[in-house]
Amino acid sequence: MSRTLSLICLLLFGALLTPATMNAQEDAESTIKALTYNVWHGLRSGESNKRFPGEEPERKERRLALQIEEIQRLDPDVLFFQEVNFNQPLSRWYAEQLGYDEIHKVTSCGLHIGAIYKIPKNMNEGIAILAKPELGLRRVGKKRLSGNAKCTATWGFQTKESRYALFGEITVGGRKILLTTTHLYSASFVLPTFDDDLEQLVEQGTLEPGQRDEILAARDKKLARATGEAKRLVEEIEKRRARLGSNVPVILGGDFNAEPDAPGIAAIKAAGFVEASSGPGLLTWDPVTNEVNYSIGSRRNYSLPTFDKPEVEKLLDYRHTTPRQIDHIFVSPDFEVTSKKMVLDQEVGGMYLSDHFGILTTLALR
Repeated sequence: MSRTLSLICLLLFGALLTPATMNAQEDAESTIKALTYNVWHGLRSGESNKRFPGEEPERKERRLALQIEEIQRLDPDVLFFQEVNFNQPLSRWYAEQLGYDEIHKVTSCGLHIGAIYKIPKNMNEGIAILAKPELGLRRVGKKRLSGNAKCTATWGFQTKESRYALFGEITVGGRKILLTTTHLYSASFVLPTFDDDLEQLVEQGTLEPGQRDEILAARDKKLARATGEAKRLVEEIEKRRARLGSNVPVILGGDFNAEPDAPGIAAIKAAGFVEASSGPGLLTWDPVTNEVNYSIGSRRNYSLPTFDKPEVEKLLDYRHTTPRQIDHIFVSPDFEVTSKKMVLDQEVGGMYLSDHFGILTTLALR
């Protein structure tokens, strides 16, 4: 009789597992929460060859501790980090504090030979990917997209600003997924009327035609570099994808230093990737709201020639006052974007936790 009752109970329990219940379980297993966040090195680069000035160490230590608390509250499955400095120890610290696995890549190191010789002394910055342990994160490569940096945790040589991509792999619902993060070059930000504004200055006699041409040439050169990096990034993703399997889903997150309508972003979309994180409420770079951190980390220099003309300087000052979205998450069509929002955009403990805000997306694997 006891065995009969047990069998009946098992049958009843099986009946309770309706198709809807089982589908819900499968959906939960194939859903990924991805966060991209420039955690901020807190330095003003370029003002000294020996040691970059910037945020006080005590403030940074408290800020990073608050980052951990807020990230734990958000509970993402995958994190794409930029400006992790020092790259190796801080990436491992994030992983230990959060209980995640991590991979990392140094991207900016200057001249570095162990602990004996290092210029600048406080820069060994880079990118990282973190993922919950059950996802089985593993490193599948890295690629320099520009510059000449050759950097590790213990030695490095770099004379030009360099940009990299880092590639990892996780497994979700039995499927492999390629993860990529990057931090691309920053082209000059100007308003859409910039060309016309310069032409007007020429007509007024404030600017010489040759000076206008030099300004526009410098602008175009910077934009070409940023766009070229984005195109090389897509090419490298496809190479890794081919090695893992041409149908492997992809999640790409990072600081692209480019607005949603920039040519580099268009190149990524043209390659078949879907913007999972754009919208009017996702202005991740806000030098007005986040003025304190912006002022700590930014030099008041001009990205293009000004010829000491206040009128030209005024046209370039918009970057100091214009909120923009320059952080993005892209996915292959294998994913449905079920939610997206800006996060880490509120003061905690009397401070903002980076000079960027983060973007958190929820992705359902089709």
